[in-house]
Amino acid sequence: MMNPIIIAGFGRSGTTWLSDIISKSLGGLILFEPFHPEVCRDAKKLIYQINSKETVDLAASQWITTNQKQVLNRWLLRNHLRPPIQKIPQTYIDQIWNECTIIGFKTIRINHTLSLIKKKWPASRLIYIIRHPLAVVASLQQRPNFWKEFGWEWHYEQFISALKHSTHPKRDSWIEQANDLRTMNERVVYLWTVSQLLSLEQVDNCGGLIIRYEDLYLEPFAKTRELLQYLDHSDRLVHPSYIFEPSMTTLRTFHNSAAANFESTNKLPEVFWEHVLRPQEAKRLIEIVKTIGGTNSHIASYLRLGSI
Repeated sequence: MMNPIIIAGFGRSGTTWLSDIISKSLGGLILFEPFHPEVCRDAKKLIYQINSKETVDLAASQWITTNQKQVLNRWLLRNHLRPPIQKIPQTYIDQIWNECTIIGFKTIRINHTLSLIKKKWPASRLIYIIRHPLAVVASLQQRPNFWKEFGWEWHYEQFISALKHSTHPKRDSWIEQANDLRTMNERVVYLWTVSQLLSLEQVDNCGGLIIRYEDLYLEPFAKTRELLQYLDHSDRLVHPSYIFEPSMTTLRTFHNSAAANFESTNKLPEVFWEHVLRPQEAKRLIEIVKTIGGTNSHIASYLRLGSI
């Protein structure tokens, strides 16, 4: 499929969960992070680049290679198989590659070139998922190895460097605001906010679908039907296992069928961070988000949620 289904979003925002729902509903493979260094030798050149034609060309080349099944790395199947994936027999892996059709990929690494990606594949379907910034911070805090492929400091410095080389009209003010950040969590919400401003504008402009993690969590059947309608598959039936039992079990995953979790829905969205972040810290982080991105309609909708 040269015009893939593309699922994008900031890390820990539900891209894997979303790709699992779509993959099971349509019966094809949504590849897991084909631009990760585990499978892409040019990964460092792709991450955080803003409206870069070189990035798009590299991404397109990597996608063509993986779509044609020239790369059969188990990493690409992570959201389809139970861990530990290394212990699954190779004969079973081979059957998957031979029998299953690739229909798209999910990525958290090329969010700032989405409009150019959409131009590259005009018939592709782009779905972008956004999650409350404090929930993302809390999830990252519980996943200390999230940045391990290059290290947290490299990621942050690379992001700032990409900003400095961009032509975005708000570049200078964003770089100046970065000087006031004191902690890693403050830098994460800064990265989250600026990243959303760059990504959401592009998704809106190219006609992609934006979905909120919390809406999918609260109204899974309705939101899944909305997704399938956007993908021109509104005739598909929605099965509960697609929604409540993701095939990839991740550390401290919250969206599952445990009764205790669903009893907390009346406390959304703060239930995702209330036992991780102190109230004063949460307030400080929200102020950073508000200062940088409070005028954006998508971000502003989050600032109205919860008790912050």
